[in-house]
Amino acid sequence: MASVLALTACRPASGSVNAGMVQTTPIPDVVTVVCYHVQLGTWTESRQGKGLIPPANFLLDTAPARHPFAPKGAHTTLPRIRGRDWTGYWIRPHPDTLMVSWSNGFSSGGYRFVVRGDSVKGLATTFSDARVSGELDPVAPASGHRTACPSSSHVWQAI
Repeated sequence: MASVLALTACRPASGSVNAGMVQTTPIPDVVTVVCYHVQLGTWTESRQGKGLIPPANFLLDTAPARHPFAPKGAHTTLPRIRGRDWTGYWIRPHPDTLMVSWSNGFSSGGYRFVVRGDSVKGLATTFSDARVSGELDPVAPASGHRTACPSSSHVWQAI
């Protein structure tokens, strides 16, 4: 998943997943390449197998996502998917919400965050197509913050 660093203008979608909750600060309208470091809490107990565990460090790029499951308007996320020519992807379904996802076609992992300034807080999710009937997919609390991006895209190992 080669990445081109660029500057672009994006308008976040309207609406909020936090109606009536804590006031949040959206990622600014003008988006450059942004990096995050995330810490995960304990995964919920489940007989459902874990799929891809989302990486602790990732980059939100401005390039369009190259992934067959990415929704319209999604952007590239590094690291890439091991063994595929697919990128992860990110979207902003609401001004205060950031969703980041990786999938290899058989399993997936990602985050759904509320954005507050340079911080993010939400849930990590994982999914595998090896299903156990009646079991929920594992989730874990996740929180993180923006970090300086590495100067080289070679540091992003595939997951």
